[in-house]
Amino acid sequence: MALFDYEPHDPLQDREASAIEGRLTVHNIIASYHGNYDLFAESVQNAMDAIHERWRAEGDSGYSPRILAIVDLQENTFTVVDNGVGIAGEDCLSVFAPNYSLKSRLIAGGGKRLRGHKGVGATFLAYGFNRTEIASIDASGTQFTGRINSGRA
Repeated sequence: MALFDYEPHDPLQDREASAIEGRLTVHNIIASYHGNYDLFAESVQNAMDAIHERWRAEGDSGYSPRILAIVDLQENTFTVVDNGVGIAGEDCLSVFAPNYSLKSRLIAGGGKRLRGHKGVGATFLAYGFNRTEIASIDASGTQFTGRINSGRA
């Protein structure tokens, strides 16, 4: 199996509201970002929340939180890798949906020091760029990969 093996899926069609309303929501979220470093801030914030939640859950187990950020100017890519909690299987198809957030679950589980607005940053990352890829392994070892091509369109 390839690293990224996709089945077509449109997260905007999963919403109870119409696809037009979903696109308007995405457009409004993207329009709210103005900084040159928003891509970096949102990506690292999500990674920090993931490692913080794992650290909180594992306590003094010897877990060593790690975030790796790679900027490749030749390929025009930015990659963030963390060893946090991962995305659970039931969340895989929803992670790119507008205003969807894993943070509400983290807050309910006792995570108090979360960063950013719930669901806005993930929507920006998914639809603010021409190609967005995500890969995750959850606590049970289940792997998930996803990609949005032409998100800006």
